[in-house]
Amino acid sequence: MWWWRISETARIGYREHRAEEPWKITFTTRWPRALLQCLFFTMIGRVVGGADGQAYTFVGSVAIIMTLFAMSITDVPIRDRWNATFYRLRSSRLPVPMIYIIRSWPAAVEAAAAAASCIVVVGVATGQAALALQLLQVIPIYVLMAFTVSAAALAAASAGLFGRAGNDIIVGNLGQYLIIACSGALIPPGRVAWLDAVGSILPTRHGIQAIHHYLAGEPWLADVRTEVVVGAAWLTAAIVLYSALTRRVRHTDHDKVT
Repeated sequence: MWWWRISETARIGYREHRAEEPWKITFTTRWPRALLQCLFFTMIGRVVGGADGQAYTFVGSVAIIMTLFAMSITDVPIRDRWNATFYRLRSSRLPVPMIYIIRSWPAAVEAAAAAASCIVVVGVATGQAALALQLLQVIPIYVLMAFTVSAAALAAASAGLFGRAGNDIIVGNLGQYLIIACSGALIPPGRVAWLDAVGSILPTRHGIQAIHHYLAGEPWLADVRTEVVVGAAWLTAAIVLYSALTRRVRHTDHDKVT
């Protein structure tokens, strides 16, 4: 029965995602936006730093465009606030954190697929086919970052689901902008101290560093392990927050999150 519940939750997550993001809308708006944003950041690198700057920002921009998809996971729990359906989840046989983790899988997978598309399309469009081939070799690191960003999005969404009215509007955008600014994708580490400090606890920062170290022939596995730790910490935070806040709602006997 557990497997049936899990599979049904995953199916509902997919149907919910497709209802909110139909294929027609995804392929005509979201994916072109991701490609153009990746191209934009890559060309900024070329203007500022020449060929080396272009290569640097290309590596990072592929990572940060995934936030367009993965940070939309914040909408998964928040929809239950908008639709006043959270009270049904808290009576489910599956724990609330597990439900949200399972329902979030389509956005995480779409983020990883978008990164692969950007590597190929933008790499060829900017004359970096050789670098694109190298990046395809480390696509598992980009996949890892898609899931670490997803974990952070789930944790952030708790503020929108259980917090004050209005938090649901800003959590996704704020998280996306912080990752873009602090990831080291566009601004190399060591330039701005506070960006480095904040970025060290955010997803993508260490994954991007791992890819740069790999391309330079330097040790990179330590950075991958750190990215895993950061993602695990955000996932743990999400589980703890949803579990604790759900218990609070049950204790106060609210029918819905308000």
